[in-house]
Amino acid sequence: MSTRNANDDAWSAVNRTSQAVAALRWLEMLLHGERALVRDRCVPLLLPEGRFPRADMAGVHIPENLHGDIVRIAAWLRDARGEPGAARLRAHVDRLALRTARIDAVLGEYLRDIRQLVIVGAGLDTRAFNLAAAREATIFEVDFPHVLAFKAAQLGGLRLACRARVEVACDATAADLSQRLVEHGFERGAPTVWLVEGVFVYLDAAQVAAVNASLAALSAVGSRLVATFIGARSPETFSRGMVTRCDDPAALLAPWGWHVHVTHYADIAREFGRDFPPGDDFYLALSAPRAASCTG
Repeated sequence: MSTRNANDDAWSAVNRTSQAVAALRWLEMLLHGERALVRDRCVPLLLPEGRFPRADMAGVHIPENLHGDIVRIAAWLRDARGEPGAARLRAHVDRLALRTARIDAVLGEYLRDIRQLVIVGAGLDTRAFNLAAAREATIFEVDFPHVLAFKAAQLGGLRLACRARVEVACDATAADLSQRLVEHGFERGAPTVWLVEGVFVYLDAAQVAAVNASLAALSAVGSRLVATFIGARSPETFSRGMVTRCDDPAALLAPWGWHVHVTHYADIAREFGRDFPPGDDFYLALSAPRAASCTG
């Protein structure tokens, strides 16, 4: 998810991050096999010919002799000893897998009672094709037209895991996001699960407020919010586009009517038996069911 840069190519820095995230999901499966925290049948289709198309993945330079081949990159990560780049990329794989596994578990709980899920800044998210817990839900994916078109072209032949997948092709920070969602069949009076994963960090303060205002305006009683944040100490993980760091997600979200429980990724790592780098502050914010609608 990103604002478009007219001077950039068709994929902005953050859209390229979406491709890196897809690659990290694939690497998790290759590195851990049956013990992988991620199961995603879509990633080979999102990275044609099994290759990552750039020399750097998540800020780590990939050795040229690997030619971007995902299987060979996995072997490099498995065999490298004392190589800082490999260690950093392994940490990125773990971090992404932990985030995905915990969020999927949370969505499985929330979607027992809620029938619409909105993924804000969906990028190359594949839950509409993989998340069994969404079988009774309609999933709305909000992102730029070129991102959704790429995903539709690559994954259009796959069976959905959800009741319906609805593309909402627009900038998630736009003032008319609420209107766009309603025009695409969003039910105003029904509770919603909002997923804002890996998005807020790329937005400035005004854009963060715009997204939160849109969500608040459409959130019926019982709605839930799932959001991720990166703290001030953490290095720039994927690109230079990181703008908003936040070490107090509860304070940021409270004015918009959300009461959240915040978990540090280190605690999630302990839950799944994985290591987590010291000095990295990543947070998962999960809201209580919304007590009242709010117009922001």
